Amino acid sequence: MLIFGHIAFGDIVSLFLAKILHISSSSPHYNILLMIGVIASIIPDLDNFILFYKYKSLKLQKDDSHRRYIPHTPLFWIIISVLVYIISPNDLIKYSSFFILAGSLSHLVGDSIEYGIVWFWPFSKKQYLIHKIPQENFKENEPLLSYYWKFFSQIYIKNWTFYFELIVILLALISIL
Repeated sequence: MLIFGHIAFGDIVSLFLAKILHISSSSPHYNILLMIGVIASIIPDLDNFILFYKYKSLKLQKDDSHRRYIPHTPLFWIIISVLVYIISPNDLIKYSSFFILAGSLSHLVGDSIEYGIVWFWPFSKKQYLIHKIPQENFKENEPLLSYYWKFFSQIYIKNWTFYFELIVILLALISIL
């Protein structure tokens, strides 16, 4: 899933969680909690900085994916959420822990559609996914922007997952109107 899909999916999951927790849209904390869920839905991709630090480059590396690092594991986000809940001084922070977990897990579910996540880390390093998108144009050490443009324009828009992501984005847009 691309960043706009992650944001949209995080928004939908956060809205759903607010309904489950009976948090009214008139609550002063409603928008803050939704924003926390949306931000949490994109934070796992900050592990791209691990790749940058590791290789000192913004170029692709053949056998390495940021989705194999700890911020792309459910256990990491469960621990973070539990810690936030435990140390929370008030109800807003306690509720925030649920939105952090929901947003981050929405990211992992989104990435599981086509890339794969190590759902059972640290017990297994196997990546689980629903549908693998072919990486036909992959060239090691290719600049990221060049690769992603080719990937998006030549492969991704021809795949059903692109249209699924568009539907998620449209649903999120409709939900905020």
